[in-house]
Amino acid sequence: MVSNQKLFSVGTFDFRLQHLLVIGVLILSVSISMLIRSTPLIYGFELFEFDPFFNFRATEYILENGYDAYFQWIDEKSWHPFGRDVSENSQVTLHISASIFYQLFGSNSSLYDFVIVFPLVVGSLTAISVFAFVRVLGGTTAGLLAALMFSISVPISVPQVLLNEDNLVVSISVPLSVPHVVVQEDNLVVSILVALSVL
Repeated sequence: MVSNQKLFSVGTFDFRLQHLLVIGVLILSVSISMLIRSTPLIYGFELFEFDPFFNFRATEYILENGYDAYFQWIDEKSWHPFGRDVSENSQVTLHISASIFYQLFGSNSSLYDFVIVFPLVVGSLTAISVFAFVRVLGGTTAGLLAALMFSISVPISVPQVLLNEDNLVVSISVPLSVPHVVVQEDNLVVSILVALSVL
């Protein structure tokens, strides 16, 4: 079968065999990544270590009290006796993104269950961000190989598997997504605004 042979059309876009191959490899990458990251579930549907519990509490605080209260929050349960200014020395992007995604997608589950699944899903979907970024720089084949390598990469997956480090998920996915937008965008002003939005 010829890779550029038209299979079907959706609107003005013609699907070809090569498009289905790209979609298939990306599904494989996300699936492998999800299987590796879900191995702690054999021990139960629980959070492990201190950081995921704190991130759960911070996300819960945002949902119960709002964003303004979060930025004023001094957590007296963390650092006794003075407390901890959470918005100044914590993963603010993680807490805000988890609360936003919970409000959008987690209405039928408890927040506790959601923060267990959130790093699994976002970490696995990061393979698509890796593909998109590397594809712009090195082509489709390089992007597919990078996505596959990311999905089985030990230095990236092991901390998430063993420690349930959900802050690693956002710290990898956002920086990979933003440069892709900046590289693709021809407008310098938009590129600068997108790059600054990460800060």
